[in-house]
Amino acid sequence: MPTLPLPESESRALTFSVIVPAFRAESSIRATIESLLAQTYRVHEIIVVDDGSPDATADVVATFGAPVSLIRQANAGTAAARNRGIAAATGDVVCFLDADDVYEPRRLASVAAAFAAEPELDAVLTDAALVEPTRTVLASSWWPLAARRDRLDIRAKIIFCALCIRRPALTALGPFDRRFHLLEDVEMWHRIVCRGYRVGYVDEPSYIYKINPTGKTQGARTAHGEWELFRIDLRYALALPTPHGWRPRLLLRSLRHLRTALRARFER
Repeated sequence: MPTLPLPESESRALTFSVIVPAFRAESSIRATIESLLAQTYRVHEIIVVDDGSPDATADVVATFGAPVSLIRQANAGTAAARNRGIAAATGDVVCFLDADDVYEPRRLASVAAAFAAEPELDAVLTDAALVEPTRTVLASSWWPLAARRDRLDIRAKIIFCALCIRRPALTALGPFDRRFHLLEDVEMWHRIVCRGYRVGYVDEPSYIYKINPTGKTQGARTAHGEWELFRIDLRYALALPTPHGWRPRLLLRSLRHLRTALRARFER
């Protein structure tokens, strides 16, 4: 992959744009925004994209001033909302936050330090805490022992919103694929690692992911979610930039997801 240019001056502080797609988030969006405003490293801009919410989500967001901005659109899904936010972002680094999750106060500071330590990185991932009603699980606990955390690859099952990406790299990657309604972030992660972008890791669970029993994470376990996983793995098993050593793994995973999707449909 060609090396992307670094920002003109790495001596100045990096600026962070955080994109928050929101739908029916009236009850949670205030805490989400407040966690960004409480960062020890000042956030450059918070872009909330209200994806056609029928509740008072936009009204709650409108009570905040700068650096919070609100974009409203007709309901088009998470991929479209993220793409709208990316198009409006002006920071050096773009981060994501779901409208029912929060950042720990030192999250942006730790990511900025990781970029400063390794200026060649295109993105930085942190660990995430998955909060359920009865327990909290770290995303890193999913990783196989063989997976390296200093340079992440296809073996790492991640929380995508725990990833922060330099804006030039994100522009080169292209928009989220709106054909994926549940797992557009999984497709983007495959795109990042299979094209050889350099991703660093901070072993600190500074992203707090709140498990919603009716949300997209659970929806990904349905037949439709398994079908999307089949399409994603097959796409990158065949993609030219994908390292040859990863192709058998991706092809095998795609077949497993296809089998699960077909079984789920037949058992309805």
